[in-house]
Amino acid sequence: ERLLKASLLPVFFGVCCSQQITSSDLLASMLPGVRHSHCAVASLLLLVPLTSSDSVRGLAYISALALLSLACGFALVFWYGFSEFGVPRVPRALAEMPDSNGLSDFYGVAAFSFGFQSITLSIRDGMRKPAEAPLALGCATIVVVAAYCAIGLVGAWLFWSAGVEQLITLNLPELAPLAVIVKLCTALTALLSYPITFTPFVSLVLAQFGARKPPAWAAKALCLLVLALSTTVASVTTQFGVAAGVIGCLSGIYAQILPPLIHYRLVARSASRRAVDLAFVALGVLAALYPASLLASQLLRGAEHR
Repeated sequence: ERLLKASLLPVFFGVCCSQQITSSDLLASMLPGVRHSHCAVASLLLLVPLTSSDSVRGLAYISALALLSLACGFALVFWYGFSEFGVPRVPRALAEMPDSNGLSDFYGVAAFSFGFQSITLSIRDGMRKPAEAPLALGCATIVVVAAYCAIGLVGAWLFWSAGVEQLITLNLPELAPLAVIVKLCTALTALLSYPITFTPFVSLVLAQFGARKPPAWAAKALCLLVLALSTTVASVTTQFGVAAGVIGCLSGIYAQILPPLIHYRLVARSASRRAVDLAFVALGVLAALYPASLLASQLLRGAEHR
């Protein structure tokens, strides 16, 4: 459980940064002469009041607004795709195997999107029958993956072409009324989603103090520090997809090394079995770090990589 909680901290922080990156990209595309970093700093004006409340009811209202904004944006994007291009043919590229960078993108973003380690503990602790948490997560995984696949395939089918931006809404005509509405909906969704991961991140950090709760001023200072750090990261990072991929690769490392570690602690007795378990641990670390390194190199290349 300690390993799981340790893996949650970079995931939560990375998701917070990704929300600010997304909103900053979209806002900068609508405001000529305004840089991405300026929009990231300006997002603090909305994030400070949004993160000031830690009540479940407040988070529920914020989540409902985010879902409503997201639904409006998706509906407008698909309506534009069908009205502008009709029903296009399925691109050949969708059936081709990706290269190593593309495969790393897919693996990292999939782990980032479907990594339920960020909600496992809260779901289990909130259930009347905690033993049924794996079943609940299994059902949720099926529904979420099906929804993602449906939206992703239809979106790629409608918009796939050379030079497509990572954020699909950036491909709409600049400054057209429809594009402005869609981008505002998506940027608002990203900012409204920020508190959903910000709150458990702060709670996990404060939980390290144990029974001794820090004073209220210390908790507020921690919130402001996290906001400042995520804003700094979002200001210097403009590639949302690659950043999400790096976070996804690193966040899933616990799932790759935990099984051999458990076997090492409980079952392995001979030197040969221990060596095999340690080899699997090393392989799990390598499997997470290799695609993460490919994606990190893309981040370092910055604007040269599309």
